[in-house]
Amino acid sequence: MVLYGTFRPGYAGAWKLSSNLAYVNLLRSTAPGCNALRAGFSPGVCNSTTWNVTGLDNNGQTVTKLGRLWFLDLKNLSEANGITFFPFFSHGTTFAHNFNQMHNERAEVILNVGGMQDTWIQLLKDNLNFFDPGGLDILNEPHDWNTLTGNGSYTGKYWSQMTTDGKTALQNALKSCGGEAGYYLQYKAFIERAASALHAIKPSVILSVNPCPFWDSRQLAANPPIISGPHYFSSHLYYDGGAKIGCPMPDTSDTDYQYWIGNYAAGKTALYNQLNTRGPGAMINAGLPVNQDEIGINGQCYFAYGETKGHFQWLKDIFDYCKSKGVGYHYHNFGPYGTASEQNEWGVLTADWKQVNQIGLFWAQNLPGAAQDPVSFQSLRPVTFTVNGIQYPGGTMLTVPRGSTLQFSVPEEI
Repeated sequence: MVLYGTFRPGYAGAWKLSSNLAYVNLLRSTAPGCNALRAGFSPGVCNSTTWNVTGLDNNGQTVTKLGRLWFLDLKNLSEANGITFFPFFSHGTTFAHNFNQMHNERAEVILNVGGMQDTWIQLLKDNLNFFDPGGLDILNEPHDWNTLTGNGSYTGKYWSQMTTDGKTALQNALKSCGGEAGYYLQYKAFIERAASALHAIKPSVILSVNPCPFWDSRQLAANPPIISGPHYFSSHLYYDGGAKIGCPMPDTSDTDYQYWIGNYAAGKTALYNQLNTRGPGAMINAGLPVNQDEIGINGQCYFAYGETKGHFQWLKDIFDYCKSKGVGYHYHNFGPYGTASEQNEWGVLTADWKQVNQIGLFWAQNLPGAAQDPVSFQSLRPVTFTVNGIQYPGGTMLTVPRGSTLQFSVPEEI
């Protein structure tokens, strides 16, 4: 199963389309090769019975999120249009319990602290029964034991957000689980338990499983969970250049540094080494089914620098790698995504949600079904032009899919 798709954001206040049908139609018309949609929401949203639900986000701020019935409508429309719908719990334990929370790390779920693994599997089962989706993500982006424990200090990044009782219980579980190796074995056992429970309900559901930690697939490749029903293992990777506020240069030791300075050949070598050793390559070599569930660049940084920092070259190289390995991929994110002040940071849509931006055009070109004979166009005079409704200044060079709509006005003096 090779799945190509994208994400969507979860804040109701960010939603700028008139309906879910408009969203699906925009996705289908923009990217005919898209056959999967990963939709992230918090457990509290999943337990709601309304179109919208209000609760606290990871920073303790009150937000309104799109609710359970909204997601059901999106799922039905997506799958009616040949797009497999993959719900997953993002920002893990928000709305769910008094540990308040370990964000993506999910250690209390993996170690079943306070019965949270039982609770999590029940949430998965409830939502599998409710949505009846084609796919389901078991646990998004688990971290490793060292990160969770602060390399032995047990004062990791999110400890301050937990209650005293929750912190003590989780600390004790992490201290007694057997370190990094023991923690992975607990994760493997949890995945096998969850997969068995979910396939007992719907044998055909496709399960997505991350490595643990999600950025390094070596432990999973060496000792993968045993899952009898449909599934794949999911790798995630982002271009680090400009990922932080202010778009600073990546550290010289980062894989992406060579892209940032324009040394694309060296960048590709480093990227492919990373993909082969810690990403999908290690799992492919172990004979496992794999999809690259998350790929993305910082759009805010791209639009500040253009292609001078290698963002599109990085995307092209990872798209080409996935195609050469028969690996599907999802772009993060379809709609504008981020905080209220960063709504266009990661998305492939323009801020008004009416069409794809330049990143979106590039993503759509690299999906199956896209035109294989793109057209190059360059405006050499200062003539503003639009491609598929997106305006560009004169002098811009673009490669666009054949069949795109090009519009420009010729000044009288030309």
